[in-house]
Amino acid sequence: MSYATIIEKINLLPEDQLNEAENLIENLLLKIKSDTKNKSNLNKDIKEKRKLGIADGKYAIPENIDILNDEIAKLFGVE
Repeated sequence: MSYATIIEKINLLPEDQLNEAENLIENLLLKIKSDTKNKSNLNKDIKEKRKLGIADGKYAIPENIDILNDEIAKLFGVE
């Protein structure tokens, strides 16, 4: 639905119904704002939980960590 169609329909409303239409629009705008804020907070929480380097210095990585790469590749059918 386009803005023009919505405006046409609003223009058809009796004047005593305009306040109700305005309240409905305001409620929709508040809902959108709230939903956007909630998604933003959720994304922020996820990003905070997924920090890179979180295990930095906690584990020792052996020098020969890649020594078995060929064998692992064969197990997955990669030659």
